[in-house]
Amino acid sequence: MSNEKPVAMGCDLAKSVDHSVVIGLDSNGITCYYDRWQSDWNQTLRRIKEAVGDTACYIDATGVG
Repeated sequence: MSNEKPVAMGCDLAKSVDHSVVIGLDSNGITCYYDRWQSDWNQTLRRIKEAVGDTACYIDATGVG
């Protein structure tokens, strides 16, 4: 895992059984941030805001939930 600052991030949202995940990539496309968790929507939103900040982020919310 890289120690560089992320230049792009991705987020996969979960509803109740699955985990939400945020991953960040540095300027070389190497993973530099990774977090996964299960929590309610308020905590999920807070965690995403804290992780992403002003970095570009793509969010996938198209799962079966």
